[in-house]
Amino acid sequence: MGKSMRIATICIILALLFAVTGTLVLAADKYMEVSNTIEIKDIPANTTKVELWMPYPDSDEYQRVTDVSVDAPYPVNITHDSDYGNPMIHMAIFNPQETKFKVKVKFKVLRHEVDLTKADPGQVTPWPANYREYFATFLRPNKNIIVDETTLKLAKEVVKGETNPFLQAKAIAKYTFEKMKYDYTPDKKNASKEGSTKHALTVCEGGCKDFHALFISLCRSLGIPARYTLGHNLKDSDEGKDMKNGYHCWAEAYIPGIGWYPTDLSEAKKCEDAYNKDNSKTDQLTKRDKLIWGWWYPDRVGLFLGRDILCCPAQVSERPASLDPAYVEIDGTTHYEITRVMSFKKLPTPAPGVAESNMGK
Repeated sequence: MGKSMRIATICIILALLFAVTGTLVLAADKYMEVSNTIEIKDIPANTTKVELWMPYPDSDEYQRVTDVSVDAPYPVNITHDSDYGNPMIHMAIFNPQETKFKVKVKFKVLRHEVDLTKADPGQVTPWPANYREYFATFLRPNKNIIVDETTLKLAKEVVKGETNPFLQAKAIAKYTFEKMKYDYTPDKKNASKEGSTKHALTVCEGGCKDFHALFISLCRSLGIPARYTLGHNLKDSDEGKDMKNGYHCWAEAYIPGIGWYPTDLSEAKKCEDAYNKDNSKTDQLTKRDKLIWGWWYPDRVGLFLGRDILCCPAQVSERPASLDPAYVEIDGTTHYEITRVMSFKKLPTPAPGVAESNMGK
């Protein structure tokens, strides 16, 4: 999906939201100032060229981003990938003298709560005749997101003859949640670093990337468009802290007649784990059920849509699974010595009824 398609989708969803609520600032929204700093380390002596790509924060149907600033020691260009329309920071440094450098991005974001838990399967409409062409980006396999006869067979077993796309995707979300255990320790092989369908089906545990790789694989295998967003949790308990090398991802399935429908299966599993440790935390079960199908809390920020990113300008090596936290090449070879520190502080949320267009001025 190119930039024009992404913008069109955003405009339609925002228009519908405004029509329903009469405002784009809702009571459950969260307004924050965010700092995202990456450091590139261990640049070898006699390096000819360092090239960097990292997410540039952007507004979409779920968040309004303003006041973006980039503090970098070298010139910066803002480009867009051709598959998803993501804006990205691009830097090219020739004959660098330093062995390391930092890039700091600051911005404000109003993040919306997304609650579609009351959606009705009866709202589903037939697929348009050309939908596979329109959603081709979100139906094809990725490097570690498998779409083949094996995943189709499994998906059919999961949905048990159901033909309604809403109920099919809901069954896949429930199956993924029940099959997977949350444990993000990639050095112990509990989780894959990239997010892998094969890992999820073989090991049956992992991090958010593995949960949502499996969900996306099974949806796409049935012809249901599904997509992945990389971002970061920004929970109140972490306000003012330096969060090092973290990230979070979540997924959506497209349901005709309803639109993109949210799920966050790894967070749902963490809610269940919290309840199992302390049965007095019954609110965790409510959050679990909503996160499995139809709800995202606003304590997050989305940074990049999609997998297997074709950077702009194009990288020399193979496509990275995502820009997490950035992608760097040194003389055309992938460089992995990258760290990230993210922090945030809450800002006073505009009162419900204040138009979002009046923010950031």
